[in-house]
Amino acid sequence: MRDAWQFGHLFGIPLRIHVSWLIVFGLVSWSLAAGYFPAQLPDLPVWSYWTKAIIAAAMFFASLILHELGHSLVARRHGVGIASITLFVFGGVSEIREEPRTPRQEFEIAVIGPAVSFALAGLFAVIGFLTGGDGTPTGINVVVLYLASVNLLVAIFNLLPAFPLDGGRVRHQPRLSPAAYASGIQDVQAIRIFPGSLRNVEPRRRPDILGRDASRAPSALGSGG
Repeated sequence: MRDAWQFGHLFGIPLRIHVSWLIVFGLVSWSLAAGYFPAQLPDLPVWSYWTKAIIAAAMFFASLILHELGHSLVARRHGVGIASITLFVFGGVSEIREEPRTPRQEFEIAVIGPAVSFALAGLFAVIGFLTGGDGTPTGINVVVLYLASVNLLVAIFNLLPAFPLDGGRVRHQPRLSPAAYASGIQDVQAIRIFPGSLRNVEPRRRPDILGRDASRAPSALGSGG
């Protein structure tokens, strides 16, 4: 992906930020500081709302990285090369160098992302319950409950039964033979409008901002490898 900067590695996988992500980060932070936190915690100074908003937005995007990391680690366990994990305007994307070799591998790679988001939602919900005290909202309580809700939404959205969402890949596994699956997957241009994306990336080729490959990557399934 062009105009993306690498800012680190996680388990040997490059982590990158696209320039478009800065716009989204600013918008998310502004919406939290101007609307969500004032409604939940009235009469606090503006700097307090912005501090909470920036922390919450950063943790939300960290959650997206963990979602994508789930895809990437399971893919790597199956011998599928991982180019990078990139945050961009529509969320996050795991860039894979080849297709999984079997429908079962594709199922496992697809389902782990929503599973990670569900786990994060549960974890933040428990923390929110424990920090709720006597029922009066606190800064930590409001932040973690926000993170619980957005991770739950990410998990549910990605399970919608439509390509190229994770749920579309999961739903079609039992119906397709390996040959039919290999044929069909080559025609999918993986464009995602929310986090949890898997995309084919031909080595040394860089996709554009919307996630369309500059050219169709060779499929391990299609080649019978």
